Amino acid sequence: MDDKSTLVQTDINGKYKIAYRPGTIVFSMTGFDPKAIEVKEAQKLNIKLMEKSSSIQEVTISRKRHKYSRKNNPAVELMKRVVEAKKRTDLANHDYYQYNKYQK
Repeated sequence: MDDKSTLVQTDINGKYKIAYRPGTIVFSMTGFDPKAIEVKEAQKLNIKLMEKSSSIQEVTISRKRHKYSRKNNPAVELMKRVVEAKKRTDLANHDYYQYNKYQK
């Protein structure tokens, strides 16, 4: 979108107001084909958008749920490393410990 673009929303009835500027206005809405109108002078516009014609070509129905796999899951790998390091990092296994407290 360039810096000359202006976005406008409609009200519940589909009415809108936009400041006049010569050029092309593009009307679009989800589920409808966009429509571009060349505007040369200030005028009222009554625009009707056509619904997008979409038809389903193929439907696949699958009954079987796929089994959850832990393979290639970074969260599972991270937790495995945390558990493996638990004995090494347990504070009770050390004679002393220290920490730095950050205070703003």
